[in-house]
Amino acid sequence: MRNTAFTWKLMLTGVTIAWLRRMSVSKGRGMKLVLTVVLFFSPLLCSPAMADGVGNFCPPLITNGTCVIDNPVYTNVFWDTSAAQWNIHDGNAGETQLVLDAILQALVNSAYFSQLAQYKVYSARMTPGITPNCGPAPATMDAFDNDTVANNFMACLLAEYPAFNNGNTVLNIFLPSTTGGGNWCANRSANHHMYGSPGVAVTILPTNSNCNGSFARLLEVMSHEMVEAATDPNPDSPTGYRDKDIGSGGNEIADLCSSTAVFPFLGVGPSFAGATIQGGVTNGKGTGLTQYWSDNANNCVIPFDMTPPTINPNPQVCGWGKNTHITLSGILGPRPWDLISNQFNRQTLYVQASIAHGNNTWTAGNTVLGGDIVGFGSVNWTPGTPDTVTIGGFDSNYGSNNWIVGLGDSINVTVFSPVNGQPSSVTVNSPIPEEIVFDTVNLHPIAGSTSHILGQVLDSSNCVIGGVPVAFSANEGNLGSPATVLTDDSGSFATTFTDPVAGPVTLTANSLYVRAGNQPAELSFKVYPSLTSLSSSSGPVSGGQTITIKGFGFDVLPRTTVSASFYANTTPKKGSPTPPGGPVPQSTGSPFGTPLAITNVAANHQSVTVIMPPSPFSGDGTGIVSISATVNGVESNALQYKYGNGTGMIMPYVPMPPYSFVSGLVCAGCRAAANTGFWVSGDPKAAGNTVIISGRPASKLQETYTVGTISAANFFQLFGEAASFVLRRKSTERGQFIGTPIQISLTGKPGALAPITDSAMVEFAVPPRTGEDLQIVHIEQEGERLRWIAVKGKTVSEAGMIQAPVTESGVYAAVSVKKR
Repeated sequence: MRNTAFTWKLMLTGVTIAWLRRMSVSKGRGMKLVLTVVLFFSPLLCSPAMADGVGNFCPPLITNGTCVIDNPVYTNVFWDTSAAQWNIHDGNAGETQLVLDAILQALVNSAYFSQLAQYKVYSARMTPGITPNCGPAPATMDAFDNDTVANNFMACLLAEYPAFNNGNTVLNIFLPSTTGGGNWCANRSANHHMYGSPGVAVTILPTNSNCNGSFARLLEVMSHEMVEAATDPNPDSPTGYRDKDIGSGGNEIADLCSSTAVFPFLGVGPSFAGATIQGGVTNGKGTGLTQYWSDNANNCVIPFDMTPPTINPNPQVCGWGKNTHITLSGILGPRPWDLISNQFNRQTLYVQASIAHGNNTWTAGNTVLGGDIVGFGSVNWTPGTPDTVTIGGFDSNYGSNNWIVGLGDSINVTVFSPVNGQPSSVTVNSPIPEEIVFDTVNLHPIAGSTSHILGQVLDSSNCVIGGVPVAFSANEGNLGSPATVLTDDSGSFATTFTDPVAGPVTLTANSLYVRAGNQPAELSFKVYPSLTSLSSSSGPVSGGQTITIKGFGFDVLPRTTVSASFYANTTPKKGSPTPPGGPVPQSTGSPFGTPLAITNVAANHQSVTVIMPPSPFSGDGTGIVSISATVNGVESNALQYKYGNGTGMIMPYVPMPPYSFVSGLVCAGCRAAANTGFWVSGDPKAAGNTVIISGRPASKLQETYTVGTISAANFFQLFGEAASFVLRRKSTERGQFIGTPIQISLTGKPGALAPITDSAMVEFAVPPRTGEDLQIVHIEQEGERLRWIAVKGKTVSEAGMIQAPVTESGVYAAVSVKKR
């Protein structure tokens, strides 16, 4: 829009002698003469082109340039006492500094300015908006139209930001809604000018409702003045692109297009409903981006192809609730600038969702231009063939005001093109629950202690689903309260379980929302007895001593038995029966697992009294035995008992069931894309062991591998009187075992030495240690001798874990060796 009243620059209604005198001062006497001649004959030069189009009067000897801003850099200037005060004044109208900067950034990153190349304007970019320290805005636009007020403001602004006075800056000066419209807004909605030398182009954009009644209207006048400020930066001079018709008033490239020739951009402006986008949207439903004149097209143009994104049908929806994940594919356009720079903390202007939940419809995702309260958890936009956009759930504002996603809710997702701001939408429904799965992480119940039962509810794509009621029951023991719980936002549920008596347990979970064929879900596990102390840890070789074993989980006779495993003072003789792949559980019996006579089992299940038999050892009868209990078929840990002054080594032992392999997708906190087996000791101070074997579905891994601990009776075959480790092949060093060794074998072939072809790692948790070397060792047989050999490729993580690759079946352990 051309200026006819503003006087930062000399006011001209035509070409005047005053202007010539001013130019003669800066350009010299010769320049004055040339200019006068050109102006005198310019009507004749223009007369053959009176019909249509625009032209640029730009004498090169006078201007030494193109009379346009070839590569404009736009900056929003908010005239107020502070940024916070601006947002107070204009926030209710949605015209905050964040919003206005975002729409400017979207414009310069779109193809909106692409048709200006014909006018020698080749690029557009922006710098972040500013609030100069130049006092309050004027009370009215009429007061603003005073030379002194405007000039003082510009002098102050450029004193604070002198770099703007560089010849390519365009300042979008916004005046707050508290600046009244007055007569100024009765004649115009916006304007643009040139200030100073070499010159700073400015656009004048009042936000008062009497001037511009909506954000859509403000977008129209903003885009209007921006293209004119670049192509005719000094409207008070005869230079720049304007209508060539004599008597037309010198309309600029946006003036030549009707005010109704606007089109929507990023959801701002007229809707597509009933609109015809051909030569402009003329249905009068609001305003938006302005069209501008193209000499090449000889018409007003929308400066880019209006083709919206193409979204392929049947997008993938994973889960529901806060963690609803939606993946779209199609021709969606390049990755938006705000995701490349993470401008809005994983949010984007270019994706928005509308959710219909019951009688409530709410929107999410576009927390800037859309004004949504609920944002997405993340947005991942990947160009390719096809392009994909993945919405990763919702942020922490999810759930308030009934803003939730429920079973079968309709979700409409809109994607805007980063190139032209045009939208496409697709509607999907949140999926229904498919199955309940249990997580065996940390599941090693000890009798009398509280165990945490964890699990998740999944949809048909193995994605978690929140807000699903799950009811529990068990054939033994006690479940926590309440008996029915809701899955949380991560689709997980948790309950507690205690049982004073050891033995096998089956726990069930069901839900009315889960597909009938997949419920109830069952979890079978063992509750282990635990031995804590002996009333006497030594006795005569003649036997007959009565001792009380304290612990947890004892049942009545004959469901509780106690046995002793007798070990000699020296390592086993050559020829001890040990299969090549390492030890395997053996049946109890002499000399291992000799039953002891039980005289009493306490009613509280926490102690049992036994009579020790005579020592079985030859010679003086001294030696060490390990005592363990078996309750309802489940074996306890072992405690040490001495005959006389017996010596020997009893390794730490906590019996474990085989590992349960679970999918990394299902397991909360486990490694991505890994199928993992878990074990955590019942003793919280003991090390926790984890085996990771990836590359197959969890069910296939379970069929192929069995991972567990070894029986108490087999420990001595491995360790003898003391443990030794071959760590460097040429030297033997002594060390200490950390936690319990584990055995990996092929299912159905426990004694076979076989290679493990999957990518496998064995991992042990270790306590903080100093001055020691941590290693993972593996049993290998050399002739008739078993030796612990260090596994190559060991790594130590920051999380207190050591791990090493597993290439064959057998027994593995973590050890600590003192450094020499």
